[in-house]
Amino acid sequence: KAALNDINLKRLKFVFEHGVFPNKDASYMLALQTISNDYPISEAGAEATFLIAESIFLKGEQYDNNADTSNRLELVKAAKMLEDIIKKNPTTIAAKKAANLLAQIKSVAFTATVEKVNSIGLPFRTLISYKNLTSIHARIIPFSHKEFIDIKDKYGVDWIKIISTKTPLKKWQQPLPDSKDFQTHGTEIKIDALASGTYMMVLSNQENLSGDNAIIAGHLIHVSNISSVNSNSDVLFVLDRNSGEPLRNASVQSYNTQYDYSTRK
Repeated sequence: KAALNDINLKRLKFVFEHGVFPNKDASYMLALQTISNDYPISEAGAEATFLIAESIFLKGEQYDNNADTSNRLELVKAAKMLEDIIKKNPTTIAAKKAANLLAQIKSVAFTATVEKVNSIGLPFRTLISYKNLTSIHARIIPFSHKEFIDIKDKYGVDWIKIISTKTPLKKWQQPLPDSKDFQTHGTEIKIDALASGTYMMVLSNQENLSGDNAIIAGHLIHVSNISSVNSNSDVLFVLDRNSGEPLRNASVQSYNTQYDYSTRK
């Protein structure tokens, strides 16, 4: 019986991949559901359930927070089915595939977008795009230009060690809306006003930057009431960032960076 179910499942997959006929998707899902229902504790039943869950997962991946929100809860449905496979058929190949896909669904991720230059004494916003997070840890660290040059070529553990030794000017935990749908969402968080200077904004899913599974993002930000506009390579307009008025008698110092291929810096 198990061998026959396995053959039927392979036949279904072949017909679905190569066949051209009306209502192909619906017919395929119905056939898979029949195998899943009739043989819940079996290799074939587990595989059929996984293929259904995978299809639901792909629908969930089409969710767009700014456009089509109809598939928002599909990842929740897929996760429940994958958990059932692991529970009922733990020794099957389908259970291993289910565990991998479930880990992908439940993975934690975030990115941050912030203006490189912000005005003195005024709060500003940072856009956080996040997945499976209910809060984020933030710290604002005063940073000189030299310190940034020294650290910009550091990666991984070395970068974390340097950042961890810096005393933050501000440090806090920022709650994030919890949608409980495994989807990626976006929200803006407030950064309190800062004095003129250069800072490193460090964000992480954990307070301990060296902790297991810590995800860290660092953004160099400048706080200044000065802005500039280049009309071409030889002309630079220096302006008041808030009013847009030109700054008279402004002194400008330019920097040029060149990559040294011998030192890789």
